Amino acid sequence: MDAKKFGSFLAALRKEKNMTQAELGQRLHVTDKAVSKWERGLGFPDINTIGPLAEALGVSILEIMKSERVETKAISDSDASELMKNVIEMQKKNQKQEHTATGLAVFTTIFTAIICYIAGFGNVGGSIFFGAIAAVAQVCIYFYLENKNDPESRKIYGVIGAIAILIIAWLLYIVAG
Repeated sequence: MDAKKFGSFLAALRKEKNMTQAELGQRLHVTDKAVSKWERGLGFPDINTIGPLAEALGVSILEIMKSERVETKAISDSDASELMKNVIEMQKKNQKQEHTATGLAVFTTIFTAIICYIAGFGNVGGSIFFGAIAAVAQVCIYFYLENKNDPESRKIYGVIGAIAILIIAWLLYIVAG
């Protein structure tokens, strides 16, 4: 399944319905940022959102999954098979990114907190806070690298990552000074 094609199709359908990203997000109980991410081809909605998304846009689930209008209402075996493969592929991509980001965040938080505490940079709470800021920076770097084809996302992750790194530098300056 092509994320860019999916995103373009989704944006076109939403605009046909004269809906904003916020309005569509509200109907699906997601943020407008999630809708924006889908429309820019940076990810796919959760599998449980596909049905409500199709309903909100007035198309079939097959049309959503194929990212194109389908004239017939009957689904052939090959279309059903392709639809299931796309659903599984989409879910695997989403889960992989979520698991990687979560794993990075947990590892970075714990590792950094332990190092800070052992080095005497603060108490347990302060060390965990420092670890959490380091985790934000690490996850931003991960998503920055994952979104090579999306300058807008790279800009957002770059700015947030830079802010986290500046906070880390500032905290180190305070502790060392």
